[in-house]
Amino acid sequence: MRTIYGITARGRRRFQELLCEQFEADGPVAQTLYGAMLFLHLADLPAGAARLRRKIIQQTEAIREVSVLRKRLAPVLSTGGRHLTAHLSLQRRLDRKWLQAVLADVDAGNVRDVPDPRRLAAQE
Repeated sequence: MRTIYGITARGRRRFQELLCEQFEADGPVAQTLYGAMLFLHLADLPAGAARLRRKIIQQTEAIREVSVLRKRLAPVLSTGGRHLTAHLSLQRRLDRKWLQAVLADVDAGNVRDVPDPRRLAAQE
């Protein structure tokens, strides 16, 4: 005998709320979106696309802010400080590029679930 569970309409709404919260959360994409990416195929994609666009704008602004900071502090930064600000700039650029790639898939309708969950489970 086995028990089959299902998700209620209320559960689906709550899941979408939680997924939206992750897309809107402040912080590095590794902390806010990596987990959500595993459920992208279940997201409200038009709303997700709008949130991704906002994240891209935020990353562009963060890149600009780091650039201004680096220029202003360049004369007084230590070697470690120079490397740190360079890394911040590179990380934000990488995050923006990644967000743009995710958005391109969402916009193109290239979002899907795992083709064969049994095959994935066999990889363990």
